[in-house]
Amino acid sequence: MNILFPTDMSEASQKSFWAALDLARHMQCGVTLLHVYDQPVLLDSVSETGVDAMSDTLLSNMEKAQRERLHSFRQQLETTYQPGVHIEEVLRYGLPAHETAREAEESGSAYIVVSVRHMGKVERLLFGSMVNGLLHKTHVPVLTIPEEMPLRHFHKICYATDFTFDDNPLIDKLLHFARMYGATVHCVHIHDSNLDTESAILQDFQKTYQQEVAGGLLSFHLVESLNVVDGLVQFIENHDIDLVAMLKQRRYWLDFFSGSHTKRMAFHGRTPLLVFHE
Repeated sequence: MNILFPTDMSEASQKSFWAALDLARHMQCGVTLLHVYDQPVLLDSVSETGVDAMSDTLLSNMEKAQRERLHSFRQQLETTYQPGVHIEEVLRYGLPAHETAREAEESGSAYIVVSVRHMGKVERLLFGSMVNGLLHKTHVPVLTIPEEMPLRHFHKICYATDFTFDDNPLIDKLLHFARMYGATVHCVHIHDSNLDTESAILQDFQKTYQQEVAGGLLSFHLVESLNVVDGLVQFIENHDIDLVAMLKQRRYWLDFFSGSHTKRMAFHGRTPLLVFHE
């Protein structure tokens, strides 16, 4: 078991490493640094048959250079963070999302921690290219960390829920995650109608988890809003939430990751997401 940290070895990635390290310390496991690289396309390297004719020597030198970069990056991380856990270096060749998913499966990763860059209007495109591609290829939970997010522990975790009993297994996982950090879990449902029905469902959840609710570890909330994202952002801001958990493929998923809404863009740039899979 490990925490997988795919990296481009940038300064932003170095700043986000604390999240992978912190999670590894809580889980008492190691961190795998993964760098995926691609060979450059050289016009004179393609023969008349269309077969890439780059020499084995050139490819070997490229791989050696990437390994040296990754090793140097690991040393920088160890100097900065004094990790106290085992850090492994893995180099793969290919497409980042595909190779990250393969490495996570083959090494039995518990979580994948990904640094997300905040670049204004194109941020959604960057998020969609790597992270969204990864989410389509892996069943391992993915934790995204905005590059400008300072080192901190997670204290308040929000779970955006549809209030169906299919949520129970995920709530149990979040409770386990929260206990590691000494955090609390806040399950929130955004609604625009049928308040009586949804209030009754909320009470059923409170009965199911009455011990956790009574102990202050878990709470359930209804937020009235015509827009899922607006309601969720409002709840996050009002309750000082520092981690949002979601289940991929739920009804709010496309609402949250589509469009160019200002709050969507700002949210992606400052709030960590923990994405699970059905």
